[in-house]
Formats: sequence, structure tokens, C-alpha cells
Amino acid sequence: MVGGVVAACVTGAAMPAYAVLFGEVMGILADPVDSARDDSVMYSLLFVGIGVIVGLAYFFQTFLFTYGGEMLTQRMRRKAFAAMMEQEIGFFDDPSNSTGALCSRYAGIAQLFSQIFMTLP
Repeated sequence: MVGGVVAACVTGAAMPAYAVLFGEVMGILADPVDSARDDSVMYSLLFVGIGVIVGLAYFFQTFLFTYGGEMLTQRMRRKAFAAMMEQEIGFFDDPSNSTGALCSRYAGIAQLFSQIFMTLP
């Protein structure tokens, strides 16, 4: 999760970094043509470098948050199953707690939990 937060911070810093670079590019327009060409190559490579870094950060942000959500969902499923297995025998005799109803409820809760924690805003 910490890696996902770090990656989210990097992706959040992308637009300010682009703004600073774009301001620098606007500044080189006042320079002579030869130095402007050299500087424009350097700034274009910086734009590409930041793009690659931000692309990797988006990948790691999505991967690590999804992985964390899967681990949370797996833990919740194990605890829910353990809690269901600790019920008294009379609990399973109730028609509202039939095998199909319990399986459906168990799967629905796990799916809802997974959607809540793994959907990116």
C-alpha cells in the first residue's frame, strides 16, 4: 500500500512538473535560434522522460492498489467463512439460511467488498 501511495504522489506531481517545463519552453522562445534549438531538444527529452516516469507510476499505482484490494477481499472472505462455520447447527436449519442462500449472500458480500476497495476514483 505504501508503494501505491508513493506512485500516486508521483502521478499527482506530473501536472505541476509539466507546467514548469512548459513555462521553461516558453522562455526559450526569446533566445537566439541556435540556442533555442539545443534547448528545445533538451526540454523535449525531459517531457518524454517525465512521461515515461508518470506512465510507470500509473502502472504501479494501479497494480499495487489492486493487489492490496485483492488481499483485503481475500482476508474478508476467510473471516466471513470462518464466522459462518462457527455458527450453531440450528442456524443452518433455518430456511432463510439454506445452502444456496448462504452461498449467494457470501458471494455477494465478497463481490461488494471487492468493488468498494478496488475501484479507482
